[in-house]
Amino acid sequence: MQDFIPGDDSNMRTLNAYVDKNHQVKMMCLGHPLLEDPTPQSIGNYMTILPAYDEKLYEQVQSFLEKLNYTGMANFDIKYDVRDGQYKFFEINLRQGRSSFYVTLNGYNLAKWFIDDYVEDNLKDKETVYGNKLKSKHVLWMGVPVKIFKEYAFENDAKETAEELIHEGRYGTTVFYDKDRNFKRWLLMKYMFHNYFGRYKKYYQVNKGQYFGKNAEK
Repeated sequence: MQDFIPGDDSNMRTLNAYVDKNHQVKMMCLGHPLLEDPTPQSIGNYMTILPAYDEKLYEQVQSFLEKLNYTGMANFDIKYDVRDGQYKFFEINLRQGRSSFYVTLNGYNLAKWFIDDYVEDNLKDKETVYGNKLKSKHVLWMGVPVKIFKEYAFENDAKETAEELIHEGRYGTTVFYDKDRNFKRWLLMKYMFHNYFGRYKKYYQVNKGQYFGKNAEK
């Protein structure tokens, strides 16, 4: 049995790391999820991720992966436990996650690490990159329309920071790309994003809001 870690969506963290063929961590990028998908088939999937930096957490993960002689991409799901002020690790995925484009969006192209390691063979002497230290370069990842985020994300300092990034135009998605403007694809993506309004209206209060006191009137 797993202990239930209290707290809303914004207590979650996600961390992506790349470990080279010599078992040395070369990149880590921490994300702070602020909103998850409430629909039954997708519940728990991150829908908005704010870049984050935590030196202690980076050190902990780096030590863990290198002691394991791990190789490749690692994706951690983590939750901050307010009861003891500690991070609790739920799992490690042996791949990048569905929302891991937040890493590339913030300047650490996930595909490039594989190329540099196995094709160019030039990672051995490079120092470890600890992502998102400079807040001035942060970019918000969005998997839902902005209106959904503003209406359903929990009110806290992190949400205020995210809204500032939105106001400054410093946000992006995995699916909308200016250089890929195929009309049918664009229309399909718009349709899929629009469907989130109905999904949140139907499922958010049942699967999320009732537990954390958010949007109780909806």
